[in-house]
Amino acid sequence: MMTCLGMSATYHLFRCLGKEEEDRLALFDYGGIAVLIMGSCYPAIFYSFACQPVFGTRNMFLTIITTSSALAFLSLCNKKLASAECRGFRGVLFGVLGISAMAPLFYLDNIR
Repeated sequence: MMTCLGMSATYHLFRCLGKEEEDRLALFDYGGIAVLIMGSCYPAIFYSFACQPVFGTRNMFLTIITTSSALAFLSLCNKKLASAECRGFRGVLFGVLGISAMAPLFYLDNIR
Protein backbone atom coordinates (compact mmCIF):
# COMPACT_ATOMS: atom_id res chain seq x y z
CA MET A 1 0.00 0.00 0.00
CA MET A 2 2.84 2.35 0.77
CA THR A 3 4.27 1.74 -2.69
CA CYS A 4 1.01 2.74 -4.35
CA LEU A 5 0.60 5.84 -2.22
CA GLY A 6 4.25 6.78 -2.71
CA MET A 7 3.95 6.47 -6.49
CA SER A 8 0.74 8.48 -6.50
CA ALA A 9 2.24 11.20 -4.33
CA THR A 10 5.32 11.37 -6.54
CA TYR A 11 3.17 11.68 -9.65
CA HIS A 12 0.99 14.45 -8.25
CA LEU A 13 3.97 16.31 -6.82
CA PHE A 14 6.26 16.23 -9.86
CA ARG A 15 3.88 16.12 -12.84
CA CYS A 16 4.39 19.83 -13.42
CA LEU A 17 8.00 19.26 -14.56
CA GLY A 18 7.04 18.55 -18.16
CA LYS A 19 4.96 16.38 -20.45
CA GLU A 20 7.52 13.58 -20.78
CA GLU A 21 8.05 13.36 -17.01
CA GLU A 22 4.30 13.47 -16.42
CA ASP A 23 3.75 10.56 -18.80
CA ARG A 24 6.47 8.49 -17.14
CA LEU A 25 5.18 9.26 -13.65
CA ALA A 26 1.58 8.48 -14.69
CA LEU A 27 2.78 5.02 -15.71
CA PHE A 28 4.09 4.45 -12.18
CA ASP A 29 0.89 5.86 -10.68
CA TYR A 30 -1.31 3.46 -12.65
CA GLY A 31 1.14 0.64 -11.99
CA GLY A 32 0.88 1.29 -8.27
CA ILE A 33 -2.91 1.05 -8.49
CA ALA A 34 -2.68 -2.28 -10.33
CA VAL A 35 -0.22 -3.66 -7.78
CA LEU A 36 -2.39 -2.42 -4.89
CA ILE A 37 -5.50 -4.13 -6.25
CA MET A 38 -3.61 -7.35 -6.88
CA GLY A 39 -1.87 -7.34 -3.51
CA SER A 40 -5.01 -6.56 -1.55
CA CYS A 41 -6.89 -9.44 -3.18
CA TYR A 42 -4.38 -12.18 -2.40
CA PRO A 43 -5.09 -12.41 1.36
CA ALA A 44 -8.85 -12.26 0.84
CA ILE A 45 -8.71 -15.09 -1.69
CA PHE A 46 -6.38 -17.23 0.43
CA TYR A 47 -8.39 -16.79 3.63
CA SER A 48 -11.77 -17.21 1.95
CA PHE A 49 -10.83 -20.54 0.43
CA ALA A 50 -8.77 -21.81 3.39
CA CYS A 51 -11.44 -24.07 4.88
CA GLN A 52 -12.74 -25.45 1.61
CA PRO A 53 -11.19 -28.17 -0.55
CA VAL A 54 -11.26 -26.03 -3.70
CA PHE A 55 -7.59 -25.43 -4.39
CA GLY A 56 -8.13 -25.41 -8.15
CA THR A 57 -10.77 -22.71 -7.83
CA ARG A 58 -8.58 -20.66 -5.52
CA ASN A 59 -5.65 -20.92 -7.89
CA MET A 60 -7.89 -19.97 -10.81
CA PHE A 61 -8.96 -16.78 -9.06
CA LEU A 62 -5.35 -15.98 -8.14
CA THR A 63 -4.35 -16.49 -11.76
CA ILE A 64 -7.16 -14.26 -13.01
CA ILE A 65 -6.30 -11.38 -10.67
CA THR A 66 -2.58 -11.69 -11.37
CA THR A 67 -3.08 -11.82 -15.13
CA SER A 68 -5.52 -8.90 -15.25
CA SER A 69 -3.23 -6.81 -13.06
CA ALA A 70 -0.20 -7.60 -15.20
CA LEU A 71 -2.14 -6.82 -18.39
CA ALA A 72 -3.32 -3.52 -16.94
CA PHE A 73 0.22 -2.53 -16.08
CA LEU A 74 1.83 -3.81 -19.28
CA SER A 75 -0.76 -2.11 -21.47
CA LEU A 76 0.28 1.18 -19.92
CA CYS A 77 3.86 0.54 -21.02
CA ASN A 78 2.68 0.73 -24.63
CA LYS A 79 2.93 4.35 -25.83
CA LYS A 80 -0.25 4.16 -27.92
CA LEU A 81 -2.36 2.66 -25.13
CA ALA A 82 -0.96 5.15 -22.62
CA SER A 83 -1.99 8.14 -24.76
CA ALA A 84 -4.95 10.39 -24.06
CA GLU A 85 -6.92 8.88 -26.97
CA CYS A 86 -7.07 5.52 -25.18
CA ARG A 87 -8.25 6.90 -21.85
CA GLY A 88 -11.56 5.05 -22.18
CA PHE A 89 -9.76 1.78 -22.85
CA ARG A 90 -7.68 2.24 -19.70
CA GLY A 91 -10.86 2.90 -17.74
CA VAL A 92 -12.41 -0.31 -19.03
CA LEU A 93 -9.20 -2.20 -18.32
CA PHE A 94 -9.12 -1.06 -14.70
CA GLY A 95 -12.86 -1.79 -14.45
CA VAL A 96 -12.16 -5.36 -15.54
CA LEU A 97 -9.39 -5.49 -12.97
CA GLY A 98 -11.86 -4.43 -10.27
CA ILE A 99 -14.43 -6.98 -11.43
CA SER A 100 -11.82 -9.73 -11.40
CA ALA A 101 -11.02 -8.73 -7.83
CA MET A 102 -14.69 -9.09 -6.87
CA ALA A 103 -15.27 -12.39 -8.71
CA PRO A 104 -14.15 -14.62 -5.80
CA LEU A 105 -16.62 -12.89 -3.49
CA PHE A 106 -19.50 -13.49 -5.90
CA TYR A 107 -18.43 -17.12 -6.19
CA LEU A 108 -18.29 -17.61 -2.43
CA ASP A 109 -21.67 -15.92 -1.96
CA ASN A 110 -23.27 -18.34 -4.40
CA ILE A 111 -21.87 -21.55 -2.88
CA ARG A 112 -22.88 -20.77 0.71
